[in-house]
Amino acid sequence: MNPTQDNNQLINTLYHFKRIMHFSYSDACEAYSTLEKHDETTIYIVAQGYLSMSQQCHIELLRIYREKELDRGEIESYIKAYESYIFELKQVITDKDTNTSWLSSAHDSLVEAWKSTDAFIQKWIDNASKNH
Repeated sequence: MNPTQDNNQLINTLYHFKRIMHFSYSDACEAYSTLEKHDETTIYIVAQGYLSMSQQCHIELLRIYREKELDRGEIESYIKAYESYIFELKQVITDKDTNTSWLSSAHDSLVEAWKSTDAFIQKWIDNASKNH
């Protein structure tokens, strides 16, 4: 491949990665918001459904991350925040816990990590596009 094709492939990979990251993030956040929106009989079932969709996207995200060698500290911080958040969410679902302070804190960290990582990837795309 020539440098232009390599650059185009990188840009496409980054756009795809960014999109999958958004899906994993948004479904994870929906799982959190269901804890406040639904009644006690359905709350955990709905949250678990969103959790499952989020984790499917996250697995794809990790595959791309490793296969395309996108290992950067900024991306790693999102992955760690996501995994910490999912751990807390699973605890709430499994234990039917009503004290969600740990989950709330992990959710806030996930939101900040997503914003930061999304901005980093967009800047990476913009820089790669300039070199196009």
